[in-house]
Amino acid sequence: MPSPARSLFWPIAIPMTIGVLFLLAAAANLAPTLAFLARAKTTEGIFIGAVSRPGGNHGGVFLYPQFSFLTDANAAARVVTSSSGSTNPPYADGDTVRIWYDPAHPDQAVISSFWTLWAGPTFLAIPGLLFTLIPLIVLVFKRRPKSGGKIVQS
Repeated sequence: MPSPARSLFWPIAIPMTIGVLFLLAAAANLAPTLAFLARAKTTEGIFIGAVSRPGGNHGGVFLYPQFSFLTDANAAARVVTSSSGSTNPPYADGDTVRIWYDPAHPDQAVISSFWTLWAGPTFLAIPGLLFTLIPLIVLVFKRRPKSGGKIVQS
């Protein structure tokens, strides 16, 4: 008969391995965002419309926000289209949006939002944490000595 510790190995090891892989993917996805934000400057931009592109499972259309911003008072306005789109327009024409841009590559600017900066790392980290923490909690509670329901008085 296998020992209790041995019988728990695979049910704990497999999900934890999956969790660690998700966490590594989240870190790999987060690193470029943090590197970008470390060298980026922020400014205000103006939403000027959306570019529609086909997408989705049913032949739908995604709208990719387009915005205009200045890198400094003497620079010409730059127009950039976001790399993330949605089926509904996220802004009204003329709305002010916070922009992050790399001074060396201002044409790669992004709107400061959860979806453009943090969605990838977050959606990888959540299952990573669940697949890692739940087996750890199970392991801790399975290894705790049982008191047998007796109340211990000091």
